[in-house]
Amino acid sequence: MKDKESIFTTLILTFFLAGLPLGSFFYLKSGLNFFRENMSNLEPKGTALNFTATDQNGNTLSLEDMKGKVYLTSFFDTECGEACDKTASQLLRIQEQFKNRADIFILSHSLKPAQDSTEKLKAYAEEKLANSKRWFFLNGDERQIAQMAASGGEDFKNIPVHQKLMLVDDSLRVRNFYDVHNEESFLEMARHIAYVMPRIPEKEIKYRPEKEK
Repeated sequence: MKDKESIFTTLILTFFLAGLPLGSFFYLKSGLNFFRENMSNLEPKGTALNFTATDQNGNTLSLEDMKGKVYLTSFFDTECGEACDKTASQLLRIQEQFKNRADIFILSHSLKPAQDSTEKLKAYAEEKLANSKRWFFLNGDERQIAQMAASGGEDFKNIPVHQKLMLVDDSLRVRNFYDVHNEESFLEMARHIAYVMPRIPEKEIKYRPEKEK
């Protein structure tokens, strides 16, 4: 009886030891494939178009100011209604998710700069609960804005402009475009932000001291 138990135990142990490396291999392979698939969507698609604009606080902001920062670009106007409200609510989720990162920003360009004064932008930003230090509602050159809104090529031309978002990395390279009203596209965008955001050097990470017992 003991011999049978010993053989059974040996078989189980052998199966476990043989299966563990194989399972680990397939697990790591699937993770690597997932990472490669996501990174393939993040191949740089050119440099972000230049712009100079005024934000809801009356400050001037340009492309040059965004070097070293990761940002999303969206397009709106203060009177566009439901479509822009939906986009703003999705961007609020991003603002909340990355609220502890000082290098991630949202730039929302008005498609109707003649209509959207600084005062209107400020009121709109406050209504949408935007952090005025990280989420800028911008009034700029209409031609520059139209060029940005039309960017993305054939793959992204069918995304309505009020729900189209563009991800730009800290080297001012366009990494991808998203339909923010589509939940799958939104979640992909959130993952991509995490992939491209600058890593924090170990020496700059502030650790909380352990609580005294």
